[in-house]
Amino acid sequence: MRKTFSVELPAEVVDWLESQPDGGADLIEGVVREKMAFSVETPVSPEVEGLLMGVTDPELLGRLRALARYPQLIGAVTSELVTIERAEAMAVEADSRRSFSQRGPEA
Repeated sequence: MRKTFSVELPAEVVDWLESQPDGGADLIEGVVREKMAFSVETPVSPEVEGLLMGVTDPELLGRLRALARYPQLIGAVTSELVTIERAEAMAVEADSRRSFSQRGPEA
């Protein structure tokens, strides 16, 4: 389902958005979905809680909890296979793909 939303922006921002494919709709949607992914806290499963047991840095713990929807990424970070920054980028990519596959290319 698609809806229309209006917002007042500076003229130069609107002009730039209008020059983008689809009036910048895909760009705006991508930015908003990225923010949504990190602002909505996913319930933490017992598996994820186990992975987080040894994490003592509160900032890192918060960032890892934001990845709760991807326990494999948490495991990769806690095992030092990838950095938290890379795991967050991978989560954004996965969320984008999931969003695209749910709405389809014609939306």
